[in-house]
This record gives sequence, structure tokens and C-alpha cells, in this order.
Amino acid sequence: MNNTTGGLKRNYSHKQDIEERLFALDIDALRQESEEFKYAWDNNGYCKLTMKLPELFELCPRKYPKTESYNRFVKFLESRGIELTITSRKKRIK
Repeated sequence: MNNTTGGLKRNYSHKQDIEERLFALDIDALRQESEEFKYAWDNNGYCKLTMKLPELFELCPRKYPKTESYNRFVKFLESRGIELTITSRKKRIK
């Protein structure tokens, strides 16, 4: 799917390939942790996961253990039909 903005064409499937490479280690960690995630990822299916922030931080480390650190990853997974909800004591993102 192409979109034209300001005379430039943006190829969103190309962006998705880049993000898939960016999150490759996170995806592999979740595939090993959850059979449901693995099946959904491999078969382009739907999956709904709820994880506590410390658990996700251990699997998919970030610079800071905050839910905001995972926003881009969550949005990427949503584009693949996978809903990841991160719970913490302070906030819940979806």
C-alpha cells in the first residue's frame, strides 16, 4: 500500500519489514515464551497477550522499564493482529 505525502511515496510494507528486523529479538523472545504468540505470528493470526511490565522487561529489555518504552513495539504487533497489553502498578497501555 503506497501513500503520497508531500510528493514522496511511502511504502508501508517496506516500513513493516524494517520494524520486523528492529524487533526481531523481542519477537523471538515472545515466540519462545508463548505458544499462542508463536502460532499467531507464524500464521498471521490473532492473539491477545497480557504481560506484567517486569516480565516483559526481562524478555524484551529496554533502556528504562517503563510502559512507554514499548509503545512502538505494541503498535507494530497490532499491525500484525497481535494485541499486547502491558500492565504495571501505575499504568496500563494497549
